[in-house]
Amino acid sequence: MKASNDVTIYWPYPEGTDKTTDFELLHFEDLHRDMSSNDVVGDIANCTVSPVTFTKLDDHIEFKIGSGGFSPFALVWEGEESDGSSSSGGSHTSNTYYVRYHNDDETEKDGKFIPGETVTVKGNVFTAPVGKVLAGWSLEEDGKVDYKVGDTFRMPGSSVDLYAVWKDAETESHSAYISGYPDGTVGPDKTITRAEAATMFYNLLTDKTGDAKAFTDVPANQWYAKAVMTLAGKGVISGYPDGTFKPDASITRAEFVTMAMNFANAEKGTACSFPDVPQNMWYYGAIAGATQNGWISGYPDGTFGPDRYITRAEVTSVINRMENRAADMSFMMDHLDELRTFSDLSFGHWAYGSMMEAANGHDYTRADQNSYESWVDIH
Repeated sequence: MKASNDVTIYWPYPEGTDKTTDFELLHFEDLHRDMSSNDVVGDIANCTVSPVTFTKLDDHIEFKIGSGGFSPFALVWEGEESDGSSSSGGSHTSNTYYVRYHNDDETEKDGKFIPGETVTVKGNVFTAPVGKVLAGWSLEEDGKVDYKVGDTFRMPGSSVDLYAVWKDAETESHSAYISGYPDGTVGPDKTITRAEAATMFYNLLTDKTGDAKAFTDVPANQWYAKAVMTLAGKGVISGYPDGTFKPDASITRAEFVTMAMNFANAEKGTACSFPDVPQNMWYYGAIAGATQNGWISGYPDGTFGPDRYITRAEVTSVINRMENRAADMSFMMDHLDELRTFSDLSFGHWAYGSMMEAANGHDYTRADQNSYESWVDIH
């Protein structure tokens, strides 16, 4: 278009569209009348394309252009059956398309994409039905899986419809490993004894058989004796050179992390950035490994506090990370009357979810090891 003065353009709605159609009006500012076809093809990729404000009226759109040289405009909208072609000067162009995800009567659009563009298939689009996980997506309703989450494909010259395919989730179980005190408290901010720590790990054992190791200060009739002697026999815990275990002594952060690493049979780390964890200390490798595994973190000042006594809340945080456990807060809020709760553990406590996970045995499902638990029952 070329005009010496401002011009108002009246553009009739193209066939198959009307005032309700979602249009975009684009101005190709760097294309001019004296360009050959080859020039246009070569320069259009580097052309400045600007959106234009327009008004929708009953049978046309209206917009103004300023004076200047020739430059094309394009009216764009989604065209389901288009071959993606476009032409300058005002013809219909529809070269962007959607990926539509479907689940029963729900639909979510993802886009827009141009033909040939790489599309990565999404996962968390819809809430899974109870007891189900997403197997993948089908190109047909009630079809087989054509794409799994994370797969890619090249966008064709039309929109793509993907239909959710669900499968039964495998139900797994987590046992409780803390029980609280007879007075109804759990002592989240209390320190924990070596005997209590041993009992927690013993509760997590899937195989409680094997040789036991005795300590001079662990009488066989004590509530913690079987746990301590079994874990000692498996090499998870050790005592002192004098043959004692000191079951009633509070356990330090370094001692507990070492116990956790032994329980998981995890490889020791070789690098640790905590300034108060010297490389020549006996616990260096355990703390380095637990840090690299994402089980532990330090304090805001950058230290770890290896000789500080660990609290019961901190213990559950470490164990849950080690065991890949995480409370389903939504399920818990809906089933509070069925849960084991404690008078000294409020919802506002930083470790509320962690300690409730530890204190309540439950069945759960999840899509994969990188997904959160979805609780299905409490036991």
